[in-house]
Amino acid sequence: MALGSNCWQSGDSERCADSTDPSIWPHVPILHLQVGTTVRFHLGFDAQTVELTVGGASMHTEGSRDITWRASRRGLAELFFTAGAGSGTYVVRFT
Repeated sequence: MALGSNCWQSGDSERCADSTDPSIWPHVPILHLQVGTTVRFHLGFDAQTVELTVGGASMHTEGSRDITWRASRRGLAELFFTAGAGSGTYVVRFT
């Protein structure tokens, strides 16, 4: 997955690294999958919140460190998370 926008806080300071619209990125990783496949995302931390959007639609997920999703559609996927003093997005294209 490619890293999208992310924000973090340290002391009294907050910083963000914003990205352009990932739908126009030439380097978004592509993952071929069949509808019905179980997809697992492993984060190296415990997320407080996780939201998966695929093809513009919000998807139901389970977990906070190992997130699973039963593939019901294809398209650009954005995995948004909050954790500790930060947040971010990972991006992949399911075809």
